[in-house]
Amino acid sequence: MQSSRFRSWLIEVKGKDSHQASDNISRVRRVEKAFSDIWQIEIDIDDEYERDKCEEILSRLSVSARKEFGKEINLPTNTAGISQLKTSLKNYVEFYESDYCER
Repeated sequence: MQSSRFRSWLIEVKGKDSHQASDNISRVRRVEKAFSDIWQIEIDIDDEYERDKCEEILSRLSVSARKEFGKEINLPTNTAGISQLKTSLKNYVEFYESDYCER
């Protein structure tokens, strides 16, 4: 993940404050870690964007899908928590499509 560029984009383009930017970065990292644990391979969100624009991960971020993963996976079990993760990941997809992203 391009953390520093993502942070700058969140602040300069999306109008987030520093705390909100940090929260977004932490949530995307949490998604990377959770899906690395689920799929038992190292997940890099940039690679996932290149593969399918993060569509598979986004489609699997739901409360119903969460129940299939087991308690050892660090994902929220409520709709609000899942929604925050999805929003942060969608922000990263939008960032990746911007001029701030370095490919």
